Amino acid sequence: MLKVSKKKYPLLLEIKPLFKKENLLCLVKLTKNIKKYGLISFKEKNLINLYKINKKLPLGLLFLASSSLKKIEIKSKKKHVKFLVLEKTFLSNKNLYSIKKKIYYYTVKNKSLFKKYRESKNLIFENL
Repeated sequence: MLKVSKKKYPLLLEIKPLFKKENLLCLVKLTKNIKKYGLISFKEKNLINLYKINKKLPLGLLFLASSSLKKIEIKSKKKHVKFLVLEKTFLSNKNLYSIKKKIYYYTVKNKSLFKKYRESKNLIFENL
C-alpha cells in the first residue's frame, strides 16, 4: 500500500498482475465502501476492464522511468485513465505541464526530496 501526500487519493491500490474480469469484479465489490482511493496498474488492460465495469472508478496508469514522453502523452488522453503515476525521475521534467490529467510521482523515500517538492508536486511516499 502506498500513501499519497495530497488529499485527493489518500489510498492507492496497485494491481500488479493482469487480472481476469471475475477478479476485477470482486475487487470493485471490495472497494465499493472505501472513500478517497485510486486504483493503479502498469497493465493498461486492467484499467480498460475496470472502466468497462464502472466508469466512475478513479483509475491511474503507472509509468516506469524508461517510458518516453510521447508514450505518456498518448496514454494520458485515453478516457479510462483519470490520473498518471510517474517515476520520481520525471519530477523536474517541464514537458509534462502540457498533460491535462493529475500527475503523481512515486516513490519518494528520502525526506530532503520530499521537503523540496512537497508543496508543488503530488508525491507518493513510503516509510517517511
